[in-house]
Amino acid sequence: MKRKTGLLPILLLTITALTAITLWYFLVTKKEINKNEFINSEITKIVPGEVYTFSERGLMPGYIKFIDEENYVAIPRANSPEDSFGDGETYDIIFIEGKCEHSEGKFYLGKSVKSTMLSFSDEKGLDSKQYDEMYVSVKPNAIDFKNGSIEQNANQWVYHRMSNIGEVDFPLERSKKNLPNSTDEFLKKYQKVDKDSSSNE
Repeated sequence: MKRKTGLLPILLLTITALTAITLWYFLVTKKEINKNEFINSEITKIVPGEVYTFSERGLMPGYIKFIDEENYVAIPRANSPEDSFGDGETYDIIFIEGKCEHSEGKFYLGKSVKSTMLSFSDEKGLDSKQYDEMYVSVKPNAIDFKNGSIEQNANQWVYHRMSNIGEVDFPLERSKKNLPNSTDEFLKKYQKVDKDSSSNE
């Protein structure tokens, strides 16, 4: 009888410990959820001049900046230079200058899209900001900004677009990246490779 009585305090201590652990777990989990909700809801409105980024697994992030309610600039998501050069391909930097339509709280990005693509054949050219070829298109077919939009989804600003699997949303985050305000400003940072001097080296 005394042994049973001795087990009671141990049982109570065990229950108390399990209760404390369970309470701690729920408090920590709730804190993390609240933390994530704060991050996701941090962008309460789209502000001209601010740079926003969005990412997709396996690709470098994309960036977008609104000059005003009608004009924006952007750099789409892309493969990394290591992946491109490693596969024996060129690495391309695409700069978008577009006009959007602001309606019912959404920014429809496909009103007008101009794409400027700089193509680099190797890392040396990329590091020295010397491109091999430049391509300009006012009707880019492969640019998903043509049918994309910036909008709110469940109190969260997202980049919304169509894909092969249907509609997809990419959450926006603020970025410190310095995005040029125009194509001309973008091109000032680069120069075309002088193939004559390169062949003489």
